[in-house]
Amino acid sequence: MKYRKEIDGLRALAVLPVILFHAGFSAFSGGYAGVDVFFVISGYLITSIILGQRKEGSFSIARFYERRARRILPALFLVMLVSLPFAWYSLLPHQLRYFSQSLVATTLFLSNVFFYLKSNYFSEAAEITPLLHTWSLAVEEQFYLVFPLFLVAMGRLHERWLVRSLWALALASLALAQLGASHAPAAAFFLLPTRGWELLIGALASVYAMRAAAGDPRALRLPPAAMQGLSLCGLLLIVFAVFAYDAHTPFPGLPALAPTVGAVLILLFADSQTWAGRLLGTRALVGVGLISYSAYLWHQPLFAFARAISEQELSAWQSAALCVLVLPLSALSWYFVERPVRSSRRGGRVLLVAAALLAALFTVLGLIGHRSDGFIDYKVSQIAPQYRRYLIDKRVVLADRIALWEQKLAGSDRPFDAAQGKRRLLILGDSKAEDLYVAMDLKRELFPQLQLRRATLDDECMGLMTSTLQGIQPSLADRLHEMAAPSDKNCRTDMARLAANHLLEDADEVVLSTTWQDHTWQDGARYAIQIAKPGRLVSVVSTANFNDLTSLSMRVAARQLDPAAAGRYFYANIRPDWNKPGDELAATIKPVANTRYLEKLALFCDLPNKTCPMFSPTGEPYVYDGGHVTIRGAQDLGQRVHDAGWFAK
Repeated sequence: MKYRKEIDGLRALAVLPVILFHAGFSAFSGGYAGVDVFFVISGYLITSIILGQRKEGSFSIARFYERRARRILPALFLVMLVSLPFAWYSLLPHQLRYFSQSLVATTLFLSNVFFYLKSNYFSEAAEITPLLHTWSLAVEEQFYLVFPLFLVAMGRLHERWLVRSLWALALASLALAQLGASHAPAAAFFLLPTRGWELLIGALASVYAMRAAAGDPRALRLPPAAMQGLSLCGLLLIVFAVFAYDAHTPFPGLPALAPTVGAVLILLFADSQTWAGRLLGTRALVGVGLISYSAYLWHQPLFAFARAISEQELSAWQSAALCVLVLPLSALSWYFVERPVRSSRRGGRVLLVAAALLAALFTVLGLIGHRSDGFIDYKVSQIAPQYRRYLIDKRVVLADRIALWEQKLAGSDRPFDAAQGKRRLLILGDSKAEDLYVAMDLKRELFPQLQLRRATLDDECMGLMTSTLQGIQPSLADRLHEMAAPSDKNCRTDMARLAANHLLEDADEVVLSTTWQDHTWQDGARYAIQIAKPGRLVSVVSTANFNDLTSLSMRVAARQLDPAAAGRYFYANIRPDWNKPGDELAATIKPVANTRYLEKLALFCDLPNKTCPMFSPTGEPYVYDGGHVTIRGAQDLGQRVHDAGWFAK
């Protein structure tokens, strides 16, 4: 196909906002929309290449995939290879384990699925995830696995059926994205079914552009003034998304139409005769566009490792310096890696062998990092023996905890005993509810007025529970919600057990304790409001989460921090991104009668003085991971719940 320099300029317009967004410049709060522009460009170019070659009779599926491998793998594998020593040096064990898992997922082009299950693209933790950005490559490669076959199959039919099929698939995907943005935002953001429409409208743009180039009478003919206006409009739509959108914009639903339609308008109507085309065709933007793939690959590891090494947010000057560094680094990898491999006359077999060896290396290293819990034993061995007493041995903690929790939780969901005449307290939720129940049970003598029970109801299930209580049949949104929930959640089983034991209707107070998430806190709020009534108080417990305490304890030991300094360090490692959904829930239920919000973080930390003493005076940890208590932590938590007067009445 004919080279169009304005497309390289459009690539620059896509990658620069992404880089500035990940650098942390708040003005570019919607910079992530640059990825959507990339999707449209990819759909456009791939369709143009395949349909053009099919028309010439030269298309080959094998050659198509070889070209994709030459385009994608060399620079990607280079970045992954260079990331290995930096990950080893800068990441804590829990981060290194996460990196190892993402290494395998990226190698298999499943990183979008991995990050959907494990991450929040807009969280603070995402800022130190070196391979987070590879989710978009996974989406594209998954699309490329099926789309060429689809085009070949549709090529046997009249072109109008291809166009109709593309429109039908794009609209269905957009509808799913709009629904998912509200009910399953992580799934909608990361997965192909809700991103496919962006590639498909690029494919449609290609079909219409090829019609126009062939002089097809069906092609849309516009006067120069209209092309001028539409191409400028496309430019403005992309710029609008970059500056107007933020982490709270429901995405990629209808708001994603701005950057994607903007990209389509530029692809269809911008050329050297339009202002938009001339702007995008400037030497600077074309130059950035040529190295845009390498720039996209390099920028996130640079920012992530810089943040991990500094252990704090980068200053504006540091971020700006890294942004500048991305460009020469990308130019080097484009010149010495991307371009030579793409233009090499070596057979595909050599590329296949090299790619297979590197893929095997990344997979093996990733699996070892996962199985070794982030190489924790080796990391521990590097700490001076006299300071290892500050370390948390998660394996020992878990072995002791599991045995006690099994004992305490056995029968904890039995029906209330009406004959006791005590206030009936039901603790409802996930593993955080189990922790609270065990903590109070260990200090049962402090709560003589209470009859304690516990039942499992994950926050992922509360939306379904709300519909059931209202007598509403599960909707498509509910079904999508169930599909988006992790597979080990068995909502209906938990709901049936809760109903069978009459715990909810018999309780005087219901305590909801779980790890509230961005996509579940609203369901939790609705559920709390729905079950609250005169005579039944509903208490919602906040999420109190830190970075992994086992890993943090290693840094405390390695730095030989005293208890006061360690407390400040743990405070600095509170996870506000994980705790924020609970804060939003609190604001929602605050004006509602018969509900209240209990701040759990205040039980662990002296918030006014910005310190979190996470070890007992004898050196025993209260928490072993991001928020689950040890046995000693449970004993102290029970005491602190009593002292705070949570259930005094």
